[in-house]
Amino acid sequence: MRDSINIQGVGEVFLTKPRSFAAISDLNVDWWAAQQGGTHSKLSRLVAAAIGVAWDHHRNELHPPRYDVAQGNVTAFGGEMLDFLLKRGAVPASIYEKRELVNDLWDLLPKEAEVAAAAESFPEEDGVA
Repeated sequence: MRDSINIQGVGEVFLTKPRSFAAISDLNVDWWAAQQGGTHSKLSRLVAAAIGVAWDHHRNELHPPRYDVAQGNVTAFGGEMLDFLLKRGAVPASIYEKRELVNDLWDLLPKEAEVAAAAESFPEEDGVA
C-alpha cells in the first residue's frame, strides 16, 4: 500500500494499513455494489471513506473522524470524511481521483487461497491446541 497521497488543498496525507479487516471489507462490499448502480455522490463518499480508513492518525497533523466498525456504516463515514476534507480546503476532484486507494485496501484482505493454506495448518478437530 502506498505511504501517502496528495489531496489538493489539504496537502500530503500519510496512510497506514488499517487495523480492521472489517473496515476494509465494509468499504469494498459497498464499493462494488455502488459500481453496479450507485450514484456519483455515493462513490465519492466511499473514496473519502477509503482515505479515512487508511489515514495515519500518528503521522498527520489533522485528525479526522474515525470509522466506527461496530456500526458498519461506511457510506455515512465517507460523508463525514468529505465534510472534514472539504472544510479544510480539499478540492473535490482531488478526493475522487484517489479511488485507486479502494483497490489498495482490497489487496490487504486475505484471499481465498491464503485462507485455505492457513486452515491446513490447524490441528484436527479432536486434537488439542
